[in-house]
Amino acid sequence: MDRTKIGLMLLVLWLWVPWSWAQPLPDTLSPSGVPLHLIPMYGDPDLKKSQRLLDADAQFIAAVESSGTRHQGSRGFSAQGWQRLQAGEADVAMRRFNQAWLLDPDDYIPYWGFGALLSARHDFLAAIEHYQKALVLLSASGDLSEKHRLLTDAARAYALQGFEEKEKDPGLAKAHIDQAHAMFSEAIQRVPTYGNAYRTWAVVLYVEGDFARSWQMVKTLRQLGESEPPAAFIEALSTKMTEPAPTSDH
Repeated sequence: MDRTKIGLMLLVLWLWVPWSWAQPLPDTLSPSGVPLHLIPMYGDPDLKKSQRLLDADAQFIAAVESSGTRHQGSRGFSAQGWQRLQAGEADVAMRRFNQAWLLDPDDYIPYWGFGALLSARHDFLAAIEHYQKALVLLSASGDLSEKHRLLTDAARAYALQGFEEKEKDPGLAKAHIDQAHAMFSEAIQRVPTYGNAYRTWAVVLYVEGDFARSWQMVKTLRQLGESEPPAAFIEALSTKMTEPAPTSDH
């Protein structure tokens, strides 16, 4: 993106994003008092925007289109969303992913961002819904180069939801955890060197009590030269099961 487009995007942000110190107008809040920009897709389809907000959206979209396509603009705001999420600025990240979604609701990345943010809020069921939407749209796009990463993030949400449900609904918990295993498996089949899948899967297996397979994931990480889980995890795993001795090649 050239300097002119970056400058225009910053101008759009300046004009379109409401200032934090301003008193929020009633039509910018959900019935529960949550600002719409902090809800994925601004609460769509359950919440309907006022005509004033719809007009502001139209102006925002027109400003972005004046320097490129809506898809290009969406990708730019999604990139900012990931940057803000990694910086620990979850509210700003949600704003950016919402802006990305508004520009291109058929792109998979905003839904991926929603899933990540909802997972951070421990709302795993809602996260799963957005991850699934992202997977559908990613598959429809024909570019599957990021699918292993998306599968790993989705698998983590499925596993965490399953662990939360174990006492309340064991059957549903098992279904969610089984889905997590299937997604981890597909992720490493697609990219056998993707370390994050093995790291996350090792922790899930540990929580399940499958310590032998958890060690297998750690061993694979070492063979790949990838970072293994933190030392505290390795110590906890060693307490549950001594690390298996290397097998002979003879």
